[in-house]
This record gives sequence, structure tokens and C-alpha cells, in this order.
Amino acid sequence: HKPRVLRLGLPRHILAHVQSIHDGYGPHEASCLLDRFDSVGVVTTVNPIQLRVVGALKAWIEDHWAYDFEGATELQNLLIRFIHKLSGTFWGPRAVQLSTVIERLMTANVAPTIDASSLPDPMVPSVDLPRAGQHVFGWPLDVFQDVNPIEFARQQSLLDFEVYKQISPSELLGLNWSKKDKKDKAPNVYKFIQQFNVLSTWSAYQVVCKPKLQDRILVARWMVDLFDALFSMNNFSSAIAIRSGMNNAAVRRMKKTWEGMGHDYRERFSRLEDLTSSDANYK
Repeated sequence: HKPRVLRLGLPRHILAHVQSIHDGYGPHEASCLLDRFDSVGVVTTVNPIQLRVVGALKAWIEDHWAYDFEGATELQNLLIRFIHKLSGTFWGPRAVQLSTVIERLMTANVAPTIDASSLPDPMVPSVDLPRAGQHVFGWPLDVFQDVNPIEFARQQSLLDFEVYKQISPSELLGLNWSKKDKKDKAPNVYKFIQQFNVLSTWSAYQVVCKPKLQDRILVARWMVDLFDALFSMNNFSSAIAIRSGMNNAAVRRMKKTWEGMGHDYRERFSRLEDLTSSDANYK
């Protein structure tokens, strides 16, 4: 199937890529651009189609180098071969311009966002944590007595970031995470959502699975402390997951547990609820 071509000569899906929103393109789309440049043939004046191809290519490189070109040897080689073909009084300077942009992006040193020398010491629990598969969702009570919610929040934030940093812009287009083929179109968003759901279910289960009132109160207070710690670390996803778990109907029905938490804990939870409210689009 032949792509529709606009009056200035670029396939419509290529124009959509470079002029609006990135959608994860690679060598095939680059070949479409370069083939269109060559299809004009030898001309004695500057051709508007060729000019637009080079402009589209430059925009693609500048805006999406990290997502499309970095580590993509085939795409980079295709680009370098094209630049080497550009010559003459008009195209020569544009070849130099593209080469300069690529060299700058390839040699750019990204400053670390975290200063490892200033990180706090870990709050190591005084008990052995349950291994994967043990207790299913349930943790033994002494874990909640010995694991600091702040350290748990730190570790959870590290886990969340490992998934979050892999999300590409194309996964966020057209509600890809809600489609039938979401695992293919938005794999990392899907994984992030699953991580949210597991944490939310886990937090609710930890409260309701304790048969004694005092144990439920202890765990519920721990969850409020965790909610507060996650929010203070700007991990709003996991903070809202804890809020969702604590607002689960099974937890909300435990009136004695909520009363036993005490006024201060209920007030903290209510304040954090307001701060993470989705009202007015989270404004």
C-alpha cells in the first residue's frame, strides 16, 4: 500500500511524526524521507520537497535523538550516509549543520540527577524480610514493627523509577494503555499500572488480614506513615496506590480500626487525601 503524499511531497505519516507527536519511528521511516529526497532527481535550483525533507530530518534528530537514534546503529548509519551525499554551495552548509547537531548529541554528557555522596544511610530492618512467594500478600506482623516506612518508600520509589524511565512517548498516545493490544503498544505503561494495582491491593490486604484489632491499627498507622513518606518523595503514583488501598471498601468498613488509629493519624490521612485528590484534574 502506497502512502498518501502531500502537495509538497512528504508522506503524511512522516509529516505527522516530525511536526506533531513522536510515535517511535526508525529505519523504515528514515528511508521514506531519504527516498523522497532522491526521487526529485537532479535539480538546478533548491527544491521545496528536498528542503522540507532536510528540515523534517533535522527536527527528528533534535527532538527524538535519545528515543530513536541513540544505540540504533542501522538508523545512525543511514543518516550518516545521507549527510555524506549532501554537497554544493547550498546543501554543503546544511550537511555541516546536521553533522554538528549529531556530534553534539552523541557526545553530550548528561549530569547525574542524584548525588550519591549525599544519600542517607539505609534503615536496615532488624528482622528478615519474607522471601518472594512466602505469605503471598501477607507480611508477618513483626515486619511492620521493624521496617521503617521511610525506607520502604525509598525502595518502592526506586522500583517505580526503573519502570517509569523506560516509558516512551509513543506509549502515551491514543490511550494505547487501554487497548486490547496494550501489552505491545504500551508495555511499560501497562507494567507501571500493574505495579500500582499490586501495591494498592497489598496495602488493603495487610490491614484486613490481621484478625486482632490492635494489629490492624498498627498496620493501618504504618500505611499512613508510608503514604506520607511516598508523598514527601514526590512518588505520587505509589502514594495514590496506598490511598486507594486504604479507601478500599473492606478497609473503610472497619470503623473500630479507624477510630483506634487516633485523631492525629486520621487527620494526616485526610490531609494527604486532599493533596492527592483528582478533583479539578489534580489541581
